[in-house]
Amino acid sequence: MGSPGPKPRNLAGPMGCTRRSAFISTVILVVAVLLTVLITYHFTKSAVQAEYGDINLLKAEEQKSGEIITAEELRLPNNIEPIHYNLTMKTYLPGYEVAPPATKNLTFEAQVIMTFKVTQTSRKIVVNSANLNIVHDECRVIVNNKPVKISRIEEIPKLEKLDFNLDESIEKDTMGELKIVYTGDISADLKGFYQSAYYSRKNEKIIAAVSQMEPSDARRMVPCMDEPSFKANWTVTIIHPKGTTALSNGIDLSTQEHTEGFMKTRFATTPKMSTYLLAVLVSAFEKIEKKTKRGTLFRIWARPEAINTTQYALEAGVKVLEFYEGYYGVSFPLEKQDMVAVPDFSAGAMENWGLVTYRETDLLYDPKIYSNEGKRRVAVVIAHELAHQWFGNLVTMRWWDNLWLNEGFATFVEYIGANHISDGAFQMDDYFIEAAQESAMETDKVASSHPLSFTVAKVEDVTEAFDGISYEKGGSFIQMLSTVMGKKSFDKGINLYLKQHSYSNAAAEDLWAALDKVLPDNVKGPDGNKLSVKEFANQWTKQMGYPVVTVNRLNSTTALLTQERFKPNKEAQEKAAYRNNQYGYKWDVPIWYMYGNDQTIRMAWLPRDQPLHLNLPKDTVLIVNPDSRGFYRTNYNVSDWKTIAEMLNKDPESLPYRAKTRLLFDAYELANDDKLDFTVLFDLFSYVKKETNYFPALAVLENLNAIRNHYGSEPEKIYLEKFYKSLLDANYQKISDLSYIENNYQNDSLFYKIGFDLRILFNYCQLEGVDCNEQFQTIFKDKVLAKCNDKDQLSECAEIGGPLRRKVYCEGVKNNGNSVYKKMLQWNRNEQTNTEKDNILNGLSCSKDITNLKGLLMSALNRDDGLFRFQDASHVFTAVGSNLIADEFMFKFMLQRWDQIYSSLIEDPTSLKWVIMTCTNGIRTENEIQQLKYFLKTAKNASKFSWITQALEEAELNVKWQNKYFDKLTKEFKDRMTTPPSN
Repeated sequence: MGSPGPKPRNLAGPMGCTRRSAFISTVILVVAVLLTVLITYHFTKSAVQAEYGDINLLKAEEQKSGEIITAEELRLPNNIEPIHYNLTMKTYLPGYEVAPPATKNLTFEAQVIMTFKVTQTSRKIVVNSANLNIVHDECRVIVNNKPVKISRIEEIPKLEKLDFNLDESIEKDTMGELKIVYTGDISADLKGFYQSAYYSRKNEKIIAAVSQMEPSDARRMVPCMDEPSFKANWTVTIIHPKGTTALSNGIDLSTQEHTEGFMKTRFATTPKMSTYLLAVLVSAFEKIEKKTKRGTLFRIWARPEAINTTQYALEAGVKVLEFYEGYYGVSFPLEKQDMVAVPDFSAGAMENWGLVTYRETDLLYDPKIYSNEGKRRVAVVIAHELAHQWFGNLVTMRWWDNLWLNEGFATFVEYIGANHISDGAFQMDDYFIEAAQESAMETDKVASSHPLSFTVAKVEDVTEAFDGISYEKGGSFIQMLSTVMGKKSFDKGINLYLKQHSYSNAAAEDLWAALDKVLPDNVKGPDGNKLSVKEFANQWTKQMGYPVVTVNRLNSTTALLTQERFKPNKEAQEKAAYRNNQYGYKWDVPIWYMYGNDQTIRMAWLPRDQPLHLNLPKDTVLIVNPDSRGFYRTNYNVSDWKTIAEMLNKDPESLPYRAKTRLLFDAYELANDDKLDFTVLFDLFSYVKKETNYFPALAVLENLNAIRNHYGSEPEKIYLEKFYKSLLDANYQKISDLSYIENNYQNDSLFYKIGFDLRILFNYCQLEGVDCNEQFQTIFKDKVLAKCNDKDQLSECAEIGGPLRRKVYCEGVKNNGNSVYKKMLQWNRNEQTNTEKDNILNGLSCSKDITNLKGLLMSALNRDDGLFRFQDASHVFTAVGSNLIADEFMFKFMLQRWDQIYSSLIEDPTSLKWVIMTCTNGIRTENEIQQLKYFLKTAKNASKFSWITQALEEAELNVKWQNKYFDKLTKEFKDRMTTPPSN
């Protein structure tokens, strides 16, 4: 579910003192879409990757009381098996032809008939139900065509269960029907069946109703067996107001008048599927459509005001769906594929079979206001969600402890799919290194991480599964496994797995069995025998973390490779369940390597229980993991690091750009773990003066921004910034003028040429003493203030190229006082395009006034304010947190306003997570650590989420860095600017 990685994107969000979180402090000035990950790549990447979802198996009342409810208690009994659901719903939405009665406004009436098979003789039928009003007198049970009396219907809110106790036993192997009549609210909390509001061009409020079920919210719309393993067919009928269109998973078979003011739409029965994939939409949206080569009807739906921004999604969706049919070797099983842009949506997107729902920013594309990276984001999310139509929907994990099978594979495939959409222009295989692999390593280096596969022992563990481990690490491991096996064998195994388990459920062991079955005998493992995929995979999926491989040169022709777990915070303890795993935090590591002058990539195994000796040509430079396929870091002797730095400074093209990218990311992390001196690191970074490739340059910029983030607003940062500027000077002088960027950013063949220029430009302009921001202030005055009045929408009146809009708005707010800030607030309220609202938010968050910045945070928490949508609360905190001024108050804001933060965001725990991670990102003193620990012990509801521990661990790493490196690096930068080293 959600954005791929994302993240964001990860959706993912800030990660304390890490390089990745530090980059967030500048990335909003760049051109990426603010949300990622963060929930989901993840997701889906998956977005995102962000995309990471939310589970509410436990109600707030029980959480507050401290009662622990285990996953075992929440699970349904296995005495019956659902075969088919026949669902009929009538929805009452205001604003259409006939106004609903006041008592029924924003509600629905429904009945479901579940056909089931009895698998164990029993006198009880148990289904899931949450926040639904059951009409007890109209419920019925029929078994073998005979009624069975219901003695009592018991509703158990804390377990979200509905028990039908029967007067007599129902016998094994008999067939039956359970009819449930009920009503429910169309909620406002972005889960189950909920309302999404927007305004027409006439400023009329219009409400749509849409579903979001993953992981466990189908029970909020229909009583059902709401667990992934209980697959069944669904036949859905929706009665909806005239003036609306209804959509569900199956193709619409007929729409006819029902009663005054209502229409009735019947849908084709779905294939067998899990309840979390059930989807319903009632809206006045419009569509564009096209058919695939095999005749699948493909439609994109959006509110009428945005329908002109759907063409890219249609072309991309059709293209990648056709590609996936060949890639998976299985035809798409439905007659149609709908994709819908929803104005209010908590995740990045959701892969409902045949009816995928998206955040507007992740489906719509308007080149006028989107950056080129925003366009890539849309392609990635589409590729992620459509990848799920096979891996996740056709074959589904049995339970949430194997969520990573769904999300990790979709994250892996999204890069292949998005590359196909762009005809290779997005270079997704290269982008994977930073966006998925490095992101996963950041998440997985801390003790508060978790294995890919882990036992769901309690409710919180289910929530924990929706994170960057399942998405980005899952995708990174699958990429490594695919490389070890060979693409041909891996793809053959995936095809076998899908065909063996179609319309069913599977676990990781089933995938390993399929891959082992097709693996050729000549693919050897670390013991010299045929590789066991299962044994190799278990080491990487059942224990958390990853290794750092150390290369010791014994002499001019021999190297000794050893491994240890990469864990910067040695004092931090894992959860008790993860401390003593069977593999002892050792791995069978596939070692890919090359010699400096011979770029042929070779492979050897570093076994889990012994070192590896490599014989090399005399005095050659050894580079390990040059193609960045392995999920590990590599460290070298100091002399070897110096040799690599000298090579690159002399000739930046002496190594492939993927090898440079991996070296630069590893070197920074190793320096932060005392495994490499920062002096050597900065010698290595210095070569970027001559770098022209986007990916290694990005690695240097991200890592320097991470260091800059550590300095915050401290005056000593001036020495760092002088050094930083000296590295960028040469490339900055070569940047094309802004008119070239504005005229060419839509040209995909120039994607990374423009991207390189923008990265250099934005990073250079944020450094102290640099006056290049004046040109952005001029653009703001000439193309915003002079062109737009108070009633306009900036998306229509501001004549600025997509990649420059955020930077222009930022400089406009930063340098023009409160009068302009207030104008931007008004333009934010006027704006109907969510991507442009993101651009405006970036501008607002650049204010120099702390009162303004706190006001944005308060508006994000106030559901009635109307300035921001509920879905964007964490987005607002991330934007404000990127302003260096925010370091002075964000943590204190969290401590003082915790009750308000919690009560506002508890319905979306993923947003709550990123808000807390952002608020603790600026912790730099031991005193603040003690305050955070006290907060965790005493603040109401503060300690029950596992990621709070992650926030503490990241903060401790941050303080450790301040104590150990702040003064040392300040002297280093000062010395380099006084007597810069010769290169």
